[in-house]
Amino acid sequence: MTSHRKSSSTHKTCLQVAMLVVMVLVGGQRGYALPTPSVPAWHGQAAHVSFNFGIGQDFNFIDNAEPFFSPAAESLLLSNSLTQQYSLFGSGRFKNPLLKYMKPNIHNYYEVGFGLNVLYRSNQGQGQQPTQVMNRADSSMRIVSVVRDVDVSNLSIGISGFIDMPTYIIDKLRVRMEANANMIVWDKSLNVLSLSDNDSSVVFQNSSNTSYSSNGRIATRESSGDRTYGMVYSLKFGISYSIQILLRDTPWFPISKQYGEIQPFINYTLSSAPTLTNSHRAISGFQIGVRFTIPDGVFSNEDGYGPLNW
Repeated sequence: MTSHRKSSSTHKTCLQVAMLVVMVLVGGQRGYALPTPSVPAWHGQAAHVSFNFGIGQDFNFIDNAEPFFSPAAESLLLSNSLTQQYSLFGSGRFKNPLLKYMKPNIHNYYEVGFGLNVLYRSNQGQGQQPTQVMNRADSSMRIVSVVRDVDVSNLSIGISGFIDMPTYIIDKLRVRMEANANMIVWDKSLNVLSLSDNDSSVVFQNSSNTSYSSNGRIATRESSGDRTYGMVYSLKFGISYSIQILLRDTPWFPISKQYGEIQPFINYTLSSAPTLTNSHRAISGFQIGVRFTIPDGVFSNEDGYGPLNW
């Protein structure tokens, strides 16, 4: 009788424990099922401005240089081609039309923007070219091979447009496509010819717009840098990653709870750029940089800058 009561008590205790475990599990499931508050990517994410800085390297390419002590243009290998680009964008974010096929979250937007940019490009190259030189003794002419170094730089301003889409692979990773059209407003070139022949009796013949070394074995020609001679078109394919930042307790921002982003990016670039002989050539390269965005209402009242109703 006593054992039966103990057995019944044990079963009752086990049942109570089991019911408690079930209640905890059910309560936990209900708790996880409750909608959690959604934190927007930032306040005013539908409209914002951004500043881009990028620096890139073009691949080596052969370019034709304007004639310099040669009757025809000479091919030069441009081995150091550096670009710097600064952009100011205004853009809007919109609900991604593919959301109905994907798991929705607050980062599944696409973004379209337009802006202005400043592009600075610097090219350096070297090559061998035949050049007519003069004998000191009798001023007779002959052809020798000389080393030519060229340093070209230009500055251009233009317009840019881009589209930014989520990848659905890594959260906040973006696939970007950017188009640029720039007009060159300043360009400058420096050409240096050096005699590789050890025969010091040979010198360059004098020519206008050219400066010479004291022994006449190095000739230098430099452009004035005040001519405009073409357009630069480029198309960039890249990826960027969004890092949210909070503009709060900052003395020069009167409104708190403003959100922005820092977006590091890498681009593969395809450019159609003018060469030294004013023809256009396709040039490819890579660019890395960073994009900083803030809501366009960061200096105004925060009302109306809540999350989009997705």
